Amino acid sequence: MPLESATLAKRRAAAQTALAELEAAQGAALLDGKDFNAALVADKRAELHALNAAEIELERRNRVATAQAEAELRASLRTEARDIFDGHLTAVSRAEHACKAMVAALADVQTSAAALAKLTYRLDGTVPIAIDPFQVKTFFSRLVAGELRALGGHSHFGDLKWSGGAGTSPDWAEAVQRYVTPTLNPIIEGEN
Repeated sequence: MPLESATLAKRRAAAQTALAELEAAQGAALLDGKDFNAALVADKRAELHALNAAEIELERRNRVATAQAEAELRASLRTEARDIFDGHLTAVSRAEHACKAMVAALADVQTSAAALAKLTYRLDGTVPIAIDPFQVKTFFSRLVAGELRALGGHSHFGDLKWSGGAGTSPDWAEAVQRYVTPTLNPIIEGEN
């Protein structure tokens, strides 16, 4: 069974005490002219030397074990970081594709609104404000802002800044129908 540092320290303290007692007894024997087995002192010094060496080795093993545990933890953290980064890259790619798709869709919204504006002008001589190109941009910028608000920023996301924006994100098609239909339907249906 391996010895622990506290056990080694106790044994070393006991050996030091015993060595001091043996050395005192050896000195007394010399003064008194008696025989003394000097091997006892040598054995105790050897035991004390071995205990000191054991403490040094135990400290070395503890350093090695600590370094190994730290290396294993760092390897685990690196693996976790690689996995998270892979997920991050996937999310970045999804965000890029979604953003490009949104830009393309908003360009289609602008194109179709401009086409409607031209047709309603030809039909009625007016362009309903709901499909006016500037108003379409404003309306959709507020819808986009409402979606971005879910990221936690009140009126910004990094360098993107906006004012207003929907409090909650409505269904865009329903919002457009509520906003545009009342002014556009009379023209399309010939009610004007």
